[in-house]
Amino acid sequence: MKCPYCKGSVSLFSKEMNRFGKDGKRCPQCQRPVRLFMSLKVAALLFVPAFFLAFVLDPIFVGVGLPGSLAVGLVGGVMVMLAFRLKAIEKA
Repeated sequence: MKCPYCKGSVSLFSKEMNRFGKDGKRCPQCQRPVRLFMSLKVAALLFVPAFFLAFVLDPIFVGVGLPGSLAVGLVGGVMVMLAFRLKAIEKA
């Protein structure tokens, strides 16, 4: 993900993005407040490839002895993670 202010790269798994509390989330480089949200446009674009990938992985998972729904859950989780974006917080 890119910071909307400094355009620096921010990892979804960084300590700043997983912080709770009053202060909220901040960019690790410029320390300005940001908001994490899921882009519906990106999620819609990823839906069709995710559907087909889950369809392909389902028989592989079942053949190994795992439930087929696990393939759908994993692909759906990765799709949601790829759709996360950062947004600047406007001051009122």
